[in-house]
Amino acid sequence: MEFNKYELEVLSEGSEDWIGLYEVLWSYRVQCPNSNDKERVGHGKKALRRLYKDGLTVFHIRKWGEDGPDDDSLREMEPEEVEELFKEEERWFKSWSESDALPVTFTNTEKGDKVYFSLTTEEYERIMGAE
Repeated sequence: MEFNKYELEVLSEGSEDWIGLYEVLWSYRVQCPNSNDKERVGHGKKALRRLYKDGLTVFHIRKWGEDGPDDDSLREMEPEEVEELFKEEERWFKSWSESDALPVTFTNTEKGDKVYFSLTTEEYERIMGAE
């Protein structure tokens, strides 16, 4: 399975924790500091759509309380909800505490983690452009 640098970065993030959508945009900002919001959202959606379509990531939604995330409310998003997510903008720009919409997170599926952790150092460095 081949990835571009940004897709691999997003897959890497998904292997670590529950990741908010806005964090994907920050990753792109680091790689392309002169990019604008529209470009960051476009690339974020493209990368996550590909990883989702390939069964490597899954999206969850949960309530956010004064003390942080309410893990009891965590549920996997239905495919129709994920498609709607790719059509909207608000959840991509705002952190959980800034938005009235329920927060969306993503993480890798078991398959996604297996693919990510099976990459050799050479494969990873080739994709990421490391020397």
